[in-house]
Amino acid sequence: MGAAFTLIAGLLLVSSFITLGKNKAIVDDVNTYMSVQKIISQLQAVADELTFNARSFTVKGETKYVDNYLKDNYDMQRLPNAIEEIQSEVGDGELSQRLERAKLFSRTIAKRECLAIRLVIDAKGYFLSVYPDAIKNTEPSDEQLELSAEEKITLAKDMLLDEFYEDDKKQMLNEIEVCKKLIAEQTASSLNDSIKVLNSFLALQISLVIVMVVYVIFTIIFVSRQVVHPLRTAARNISKEQALNVKGVNEYLLLAEAYNKMYYIEHEQKEQLKHEATHDNMTGLVNRSGFKEVCKELDFSKAAIVMIDVDNFKTVNDIFGHDIGDKTLISIGNELRHNFRHGDIVCRFGGDEFLVLMTSAADTGESRAIIREKVDRINEALRGLEDGMLNISISCGVAFGTLGDDAESLIKQADKALYIVKNNGKQNVTFA
Repeated sequence: MGAAFTLIAGLLLVSSFITLGKNKAIVDDVNTYMSVQKIISQLQAVADELTFNARSFTVKGETKYVDNYLKDNYDMQRLPNAIEEIQSEVGDGELSQRLERAKLFSRTIAKRECLAIRLVIDAKGYFLSVYPDAIKNTEPSDEQLELSAEEKITLAKDMLLDEFYEDDKKQMLNEIEVCKKLIAEQTASSLNDSIKVLNSFLALQISLVIVMVVYVIFTIIFVSRQVVHPLRTAARNISKEQALNVKGVNEYLLLAEAYNKMYYIEHEQKEQLKHEATHDNMTGLVNRSGFKEVCKELDFSKAAIVMIDVDNFKTVNDIFGHDIGDKTLISIGNELRHNFRHGDIVCRFGGDEFLVLMTSAADTGESRAIIREKVDRINEALRGLEDGMLNISISCGVAFGTLGDDAESLIKQADKALYIVKNNGKQNVTFA
């Protein structure tokens, strides 16, 4: 009887060690997933910064963008090391192959960006010797060298805006995005397998405990017929040995720890999805859906709405293209966020239309003067946008809330005021 009890206890001990090992595997899978996702997200951000600074230099010719590009490019040089680090985590396969393709696309893109920068440097007459080898060693063709300064700048802009550049960039980012999905799928599959094994061993432990309980009961009944006192002593000792149940609880706690990590990842993803649903992807401002959520709990009798329209924005898109137009909208969003109060809600309402919800603003002469000053300050800042290349300004209509007003009524009032501004010279603010 003692040998059977020892065997069952030994099986419980072995299954506990196996369960601990599987739990560690789950934790390692989660940590690997989080680490790889972080590296890939950083690569995507650096790639976007490189494109922005290279394009900005070809458009503006300001050397600060080259300095920023070279700094970002230094960061981007970590791509091969980062890819090798990821490959060491995930091994060979489709994921590794896609990372290699992403690296090849990044090199092609970098060569084109460096050539475009070199052409602008030549066209502007900047000293090439002050730039690192990444720029100096980029040699334009004889045909490109014979171009005039203006033609070189035009060619540089085209090189960073044509379909070949966009296609390489799109394919690189697509490869990286696919890698993120593959990592998530592999991690989920590995976690599912580990959890199944954990569940199997947990079921085994429960079965062994039941067998032990049955065995103990059988032993008690058997011994009770022989000696009552030894039976009671044995019962107390066996009762103390039920600490295995506590050990099982600890295993549950270890499993819960792994599940908690998965929960926090899922919670973070839900928060990210919620943020994306209520914020504009381009400017980072609250979008129309997010504005509706804010309005649910707001007293509009103490609020003001500023409707904002970008003057001559269609001309910007027609002349300079949608990329410059997008950057212009981003700059306007940043100016609005910078000039209005932290507690005010700045929204991109759609297209080139913005809205600022001032959560605490009474209709006083001082409030009107402050709003007018903010609008003038923003327009002053926008006049320096893109070194004067773009004639950008904003027109605003303002409505102050009174008792009984809601978001819809204030927006209509502000729209009417904005209509007056748009029909009377623009670049101004009118109050409803």
